[in-house]
Amino acid sequence: MPGEDAVPPGPHRELLAELHRLYRLAGPPGLRKISEEIQAGDFNATLNKNLVSRILNGHTLPTALQLDTLARYFCQLAPHSGGPEAESLRLTDIWLRAQQAPLALLETLPAATSVDQALRIASATGSPSSLREICANADPHRVIEVLDALKDRGWPKFATSVIESLSETFDFTGIPHLTAEIGMNSRYSGVKEKVLSRFAAKRSASESVGLARLLIAAGRIEDFLTLTRGSFGHQDPSETAAFLIDLVDSGMAPWSLKDEWNGRRVPTTALAQVAEELAHHGHPELIETAVLYWTPRFDFQAVQIALELEKAGLQSHADSTLRAALRRSGLLHAKDYLSSEAEKEDKRTFLHIMDRNGEPIDPEERRLAGNVDNYPFGIIKDGETYNPRLLPPDW
Repeated sequence: MPGEDAVPPGPHRELLAELHRLYRLAGPPGLRKISEEIQAGDFNATLNKNLVSRILNGHTLPTALQLDTLARYFCQLAPHSGGPEAESLRLTDIWLRAQQAPLALLETLPAATSVDQALRIASATGSPSSLREICANADPHRVIEVLDALKDRGWPKFATSVIESLSETFDFTGIPHLTAEIGMNSRYSGVKEKVLSRFAAKRSASESVGLARLLIAAGRIEDFLTLTRGSFGHQDPSETAAFLIDLVDSGMAPWSLKDEWNGRRVPTTALAQVAEELAHHGHPELIETAVLYWTPRFDFQAVQIALELEKAGLQSHADSTLRAALRRSGLLHAKDYLSSEAEKEDKRTFLHIMDRNGEPIDPEERRLAGNVDNYPFGIIKDGETYNPRLLPPDW
């Protein structure tokens, strides 16, 4: 425990004293043991031995996650402590007060100007912030230098943090060069795709369109499609819809550049939300094309999206989407859906849309839907509505 000349009385010293109390109750264990067992355990943060030393010496105020991790780790080794939940909450309360106190006597580290310095700061603080900052809109070779150093040191969480930051800190004009360099490096398989997908999911439609133009100009069609697919991860489906509309208006529709999408599946909910936004944006003609392009053939995903459009009150779009899906996959696809594990309510909605569009579903196929007695709509034929319970077997 450092003296009062190093850490004067106050919430910082109180927090440090409580950490040292748990540290002593736990053994105390060696710094390397602490670091290695935290790394191997199920904790909220990782701390190398240098960072543990700086925290226990009062040189660094831990983050909330680092404090929680140390408290829970020490309590695992200290049967006479107050328990991990209670100790973590108590230390967090002191930590909150320490956050409001002046930090004049705690060490402050300058901003990194080199990769080595950024690594030292990250090691000392237990935070990847310096690494993210030095990679922001930087030369791709510097980014790879940082990723190499993190891989060699066995710091996967820091590497993940840096990779995730690239799509947010790079201007769209720098992404093609960055992803090209990363894509040629065998150590980072899949990273290029993550950066492109995350860019489309995090940035505006106009920025994604700008990047799309650069990728197409470079002949990188697969990367363009990865970017487009990634846009379905955007938290605002209206941005994805705007992106697709801009692509089509600019002559860059995905389906015009590659006949069939065979990459990662687009989540059904996301695609349905984008389809709704396309309708609201006044581009219903894109719904059918987009849904069929991004859904697998002989799969029920297009049917499910049609049902979501129906539930949203977009009946005409539900009709056209379902008709297109059945034209693509055949009417046997309808029978397969009725015998699937889909919810009965969805099957009844499916039958309703089929009847509304005059698509033939015979009684035996209807029975595959199960619980037809509760089918609420009736069967429409030649303008007449029939109760399915009263139909003869050969109707």
